[in-house]
Amino acid sequence: VLWVPADAPYKSVKEYIAAKPADVRPMLERVRRAIATAVPGGTEAISYQIPVYTLNGVPVLYFAVWMLLGVAMAGSLYDPAFATLGRIFGAAARRPITYLTLAGGFASTVCWPLTQALIDAFGWESAYLVHAALLTFISAPLHAFALPRVRASADAKSAPGAPAPARVLPARGQAFILVATGLAIYAFIPSGLAAHMLAIFGRHGIDPSTVVLIGALFGPAQVAARICELSFAGHLHPLIMLRFAIVLLLAAYGILALLGFSTPVAALFAVMFGAANGLVTIARGAVPLALFGH
Repeated sequence: VLWVPADAPYKSVKEYIAAKPADVRPMLERVRRAIATAVPGGTEAISYQIPVYTLNGVPVLYFAVWMLLGVAMAGSLYDPAFATLGRIFGAAARRPITYLTLAGGFASTVCWPLTQALIDAFGWESAYLVHAALLTFISAPLHAFALPRVRASADAKSAPGAPAPARVLPARGQAFILVATGLAIYAFIPSGLAAHMLAIFGRHGIDPSTVVLIGALFGPAQVAARICELSFAGHLHPLIMLRFAIVLLLAAYGILALLGFSTPVAALFAVMFGAANGLVTIARGAVPLALFGH
């Protein structure tokens, strides 16, 4: 098991490799030589008790790993999943998309505490290995062998109670560019705000324990909004749902701007932001399907 105790006294990459099991050391040495060949002017060191490689002060591997993770996430998160559901279910894919986002909302609620428990018990390296094993032996086989390879017929009917769009637009031209641009611009909001929201609240005087509780409202608010969409709004055109979600998010910002950063206002903002994001997530898959047919 590859994990680093918090007090591991590594002073160099050589010491780091020497502390690993004998059958792992040759592999680590090959990686070390490959890095030296690829980045001949790089510098190796130990930071946070793990090897790091920099080129002119820039952490090369750090950025390389995050670029690789970005490519992997782009091919495995909601957007490709929505495309797959659209291929399988056609016009009836909105309800499966909602079910998927419900599962995704609960997954973060469950997996974050479990991941933290793994880190506390075995260290972050072992937690990564557990995640890699789950992806390799459960997720990858399910994607490879369990997903249907069929494609919905062009005349597949929409889900019961859902109105058919007046016409299907071509997946090109002004309408397509506007939809793609709007959804892409929105993607910057949750990705940026979710990462900094708790820190912003903390810097405005809310104590850390309360900030954590406020942050915990975001996930349940997403799930609650998706349950409401599934129960009450399935007959509405997804564009109406998307417009409502955007207005809800703008109202959340307006309340925060007008009333300031008190604990109740911050909690209300987190709930409204979570609900809006939960609905927009569904709309990301349902709106292109309704407008363009795929």
